[in-house]
Amino acid sequence: MTIEEIIKITEPDPRILKHIHDLAYCLSHPLEIPVNCARAVEGISKLIAPDAKTEQRWLALRENLNLTRDYVQLISDVSTDPRRGGMKPMSLPQLYEVRNRSWTVANRFLHFMKLGNARLPREGFPLL
Repeated sequence: MTIEEIIKITEPDPRILKHIHDLAYCLSHPLEIPVNCARAVEGISKLIAPDAKTEQRWLALRENLNLTRDYVQLISDVSTDPRRGGMKPMSLPQLYEVRNRSWTVANRFLHFMKLGNARLPREGFPLL
C-alpha cells in the first residue's frame, strides 16, 4: 500500500491516524508497546464494529481481518498488567512480537478500508 493510499483512507477519519500514531510511537519507545498496541488494536476493533458489544466487536475484527483469537489475545494479555499500573519484566522478543502483531492488525485494517470495509480475502490475507 502506498503512502497516497494510506492518506486517502485515513483522511476522512482522524481516529485511524491516532491508532497509527500510537503504534508508531512504540518504534522508539519500547516500554510503551503493551499499552499503546492494545489501545490501537482495540480502537481498530471499534472502527470495524462501532455499535457492537465487546465480544461481538472482537469477533468482527478477527473475522474481517482473518485473525485467530490467540493472535489478538497476546496483545491484550501483555497489556493487562501495565494498564493497571503494574510493571512486570517482559522480554524484548515478547514485546516485539506484540508490536509486530499490532502492526499486522493495522495493516490489514487499512486493506479492509481500501476494499470498502469488506472482509479480507484469504488468498492475500491468510488466517493468522
